[in-house]
Amino acid sequence: MQKKRRVSEFIIDETLLKVEENYVWLWIVIEPIDKVVLGIRIFIERSMLVAEQFIQKLCTEYGKHPVYTDGGTWYPQACKFLKLEHRLHSSF
Repeated sequence: MQKKRRVSEFIIDETLLKVEENYVWLWIVIEPIDKVVLGIRIFIERSMLVAEQFIQKLCTEYGKHPVYTDGGTWYPQACKFLKLEHRLHSSF
């Protein structure tokens, strides 16, 4: 039996990648205390619905936690719908 991972919060970001002739969005979430990648997904779009689906899967697996993002407009609405606290993070 696998031990349940301790999670304090989700830090989520996404980046655009070119794969051959197509562009895709790579979404990633880390847990900052243990510096562990909790999830990676590839989507063809970046939207509130995609953010919601990604975060919902994380909540199902790890429970509900505050979500830190870089200020993308799709995150606050997704977090509000999922009843999660949304916070902005900065690399500075």
